[in-house]
Amino acid sequence: MFHRPISWCVQQFRSPKGLVRIGVLTAALGATAMAGWHRLAIDIHRGSAAVGSNHLLASAGPSGTLNLISGATYNFGVMDQEKQGTHKFEIKNDGHGDLVLELLDKSCGCTSVKVNGRVMDINSDDFLALPPLPPLALHENPLEPASQQVAFKLPEADSSSLPAAPPQIDLAELLANLPDPALAPQPTHTDELEATASAEPFVVRPGEKAIVELTWDTGMKSGPVRQYVRFGTSDPNQPMVDFAIEGEVVPVVAISENPIRIPNARSDESSQATFHIFSTTSDTLKPSLSRSSNDLVTARFEPLAEAVRTGLKAKSGYRGIIEVAPGLPVGPLHVELVIATNDPDRPELKVAVFGQVEGNLVVVPSDKLDFQLVPHDKSRTLSLLAKVRSDVAESIKVARITPEFLKFEFHAVKSGNGGHGLAVVEVTVPAGSPVGPFEGAIEVATDHVAGTQVRIPVRGHVTH
Repeated sequence: MFHRPISWCVQQFRSPKGLVRIGVLTAALGATAMAGWHRLAIDIHRGSAAVGSNHLLASAGPSGTLNLISGATYNFGVMDQEKQGTHKFEIKNDGHGDLVLELLDKSCGCTSVKVNGRVMDINSDDFLALPPLPPLALHENPLEPASQQVAFKLPEADSSSLPAAPPQIDLAELLANLPDPALAPQPTHTDELEATASAEPFVVRPGEKAIVELTWDTGMKSGPVRQYVRFGTSDPNQPMVDFAIEGEVVPVVAISENPIRIPNARSDESSQATFHIFSTTSDTLKPSLSRSSNDLVTARFEPLAEAVRTGLKAKSGYRGIIEVAPGLPVGPLHVELVIATNDPDRPELKVAVFGQVEGNLVVVPSDKLDFQLVPHDKSRTLSLLAKVRSDVAESIKVARITPEFLKFEFHAVKSGNGGHGLAVVEVTVPAGSPVGPFEGAIEVATDHVAGTQVRIPVRGHVTH
């Protein structure tokens, strides 16, 4: 912080250069104040922690008093996976004013909440709807009508060459022009129930009770679980309250991994993957394959070894063996298996199987050729490596390439058996290619009787 005598400040104010400095500084401070108050209004509206206030507490008059009759936490004990639970919390307004409840947060999308049967939702408004602020200028006050603006003039004759007055920020008028909270939609009374989700606050009148109902799904969770919904309230002693459920999810029938990945599956050979299916509550579990979304992918089961079952702390269990028969097309593998069990609580389990099926021809990279941005007056080249896995003499070739302006060069390497067992394909976006994004593919094939072919997507964007 610098210090100057008053005489220096007066001299600076009287000089043209000094006045310019003061005008610019004042304008900057005015703009900062304008933005700051705009942000403050938003924070107040949202009950920001930075402001340290809850907008539900701003109402005048007596406030409501939240009485958690049945508490705010419920322990459901033990539940199975993929089950749904519901619990009702009873509350009462013991105050002399209205008790307003607004849903602020949920720990998980798998948890929903109702108040007296009305589905509650979180208010997704991130900002208060303020009128747009005009750009600040040195010659006008955006908060005053033009007729009330007063020009700033110097007593000297050369005042025309100096800047006009910096803006005057009238904070009282700014706050007065903010939207009136009273004009916003009013909270719903406890007697007015809605079937659809609403982000509007809920009002509990003095002396009335209400039911906060939580519904949750255990999904595929396992172990200790805690979920909550958070309400803001108009009770100054409890401005926020969490209604929570907790307990332990113990699967009656568990699968060691789901989804199950099959690495390096071959289109011309069989492939396998294994998993464990077991029960910690039953010693008579018996699984079987009910159905598969692809007949070439099946599963069989054999009892778990004693050491493995003990390590899983299971009373019974099986080793599942997924078998992939030859004949799948080259490309992504996505199959769903439905496993039936003799457990009445889990008669069926769905298992997702995924991977990448490869043929006798392997191309790297296998996912895509991405040229990204290519200048119009320049060229760019990317390469593919193609290889035949078997010892059978096969020649590699480029069957097709799109879009048509793409060029390629094929460099074959002779293998020991007389075929082209290895090849490098260079793909080029030539200079002068059409401007704009492009998508296509290059298809690499062999002369094998099975017609092995791999399609690699190609994309990019030619810029000016």
